Amino acid sequence: MPEQPDVKKFFGPIGESDFYRFACSFYFHQDSLSWSRTQMLFAIEAATLATVFSKRDWVVPLSTAFGSILVFLLWRLILRDWEIREQYAGYIGDFHRALPVELVAKPKIRCFGGRYIMRFIMLFLMFINACSCGFWFVYKFFPDTKIWLPWRP
Repeated sequence: MPEQPDVKKFFGPIGESDFYRFACSFYFHQDSLSWSRTQMLFAIEAATLATVFSKRDWVVPLSTAFGSILVFLLWRLILRDWEIREQYAGYIGDFHRALPVELVAKPKIRCFGGRYIMRFIMLFLMFINACSCGFWFVYKFFPDTKIWLPWRP
């Protein structure tokens, strides 16, 4: 196992304020990464749903599957960003305990926190993708089903 380098030799002594600045900047960097990935996730989902409603051929299940896979992978990246971000939240919280300041206020009702809401949205989007693909298969292979009567011209 390689020997750990002496950090003080390269950078000098690291003070608490330097570490606090680093932890805060890293925390907000990870937060902005997860937010930009969330925006990309919703753009891909919107494109997937637009394809579902605009096409009637085999593009629908393929784009739904491809879009769902991309959305799922982006969702895993967002969860990883949150995991990495939370490593530094504890350090920042240690600094803030001496002050009457919280980095992130806890929600009054736990299920109204951002993580739970995002998980619900993700499950809902995956459900919408599965339903749209299922409706397409039913429409393609059973076009005379009575379920389509309200939407037929």
